[in-house]
Order: sequence, then C-alpha cells, then structure tokens
Amino acid sequence: MIQVKVIKSITDCYPGFVERIYNESFPPDERRNYAVLVDLCVNNPKHTFNLIVKGEIPVGMLVSWRFSDFLFLEHFAVDHHLRGRGIGKDAIRLWLSSQSLPVILEVEPPIHNLQQRRINFYEQLGFRLWNVDYEQPPYSREKNPVRLLLMSYGDIDVGERLEEIKRILHKEVYSLEVD
Repeated sequence: MIQVKVIKSITDCYPGFVERIYNESFPPDERRNYAVLVDLCVNNPKHTFNLIVKGEIPVGMLVSWRFSDFLFLEHFAVDHHLRGRGIGKDAIRLWLSSQSLPVILEVEPPIHNLQQRRINFYEQLGFRLWNVDYEQPPYSREKNPVRLLLMSYGDIDVGERLEEIKRILHKEVYSLEVD
C-alpha cells in the first residue's frame, strides 16, 4: 500500500535515499542545492516535503508549496528502479485527494518522448496543460533559467492569473525580488 507522509526533517528519515532520488531525478538547473532543500523543510511553513513509501520502504518524494489559493507541486519523483508500476499515479491520486486547493506544476515542453509521456501522465490524472509563456527562474546564481510549461489541477485559470502566479512563484519558491 502506498502512503504519502509529510516529513519535517529529511535528515531524520532516509536521508541517503532522499538526496539520491532528488539528484538523480532532476537536472541541475531544475533543482536547488540539497542543503537548501533540507533547510526549507524545517524552516519554511509554506514548504512541505512528502516521502512516498510502500509498506515501510521509501519509493519516492513529493515537494509542494501552499499559498493562499493554490498549491505548487515543485518536485515529484519515484525511484527510477520502480517506475512503470503505477506507484506514481497512486501517490499523486492519494496526495490530490488530501488537498483542498488547486495545484500548479511545471513540466518540460514535449520535445522528446520522455517529456510527452510526463505530460500524458499528468493529463491522465486530470491536469490541464496551459499554452502560456513561462520560464523557471534559476535556483541560484550558478544555475540557468529553464523554459517550461505550466499544468494545473482543479479550479484555477492559469492563463487569466499567469502574472500573479509567476509573481508568487518567483518570490516564494525562487527567492527573487518581485515588484
């Protein structure tokens, strides 16, 4: 049985697994420094780290942010050894069922088969792909911005609220100064 458990301190619960899956699952420009992730889990009340477990074995992770009227799903990954077994769909469905707010996430444009499969995965779960101009800001000075697309789940019009959503994400998630 899949469970999605909120973890306040990554270093107290399977730290080697979490760091490995985080670094293996996301390109350098699409992830923050691991020490910063650890700090956010403990010190930022808007930030939530979820460990996905099957039985008592860690199989994935889900990182989200809670804002006043939407959630931002920043990172989601299942251990690459276990992909294709329905664990990801079960975990996202379980997580979504416990949320009361709409969800927004970033995905890579469907340039290759892998990116298209990722978009299809989220669409099968009820997410909508938005054709809007969006760029993920760099996580730090040594990283690059990344051209991405936005997807949403639930009652939120990303096209209509794009500038507001970008302002919130840039300030809260990417720590940029926003006008």
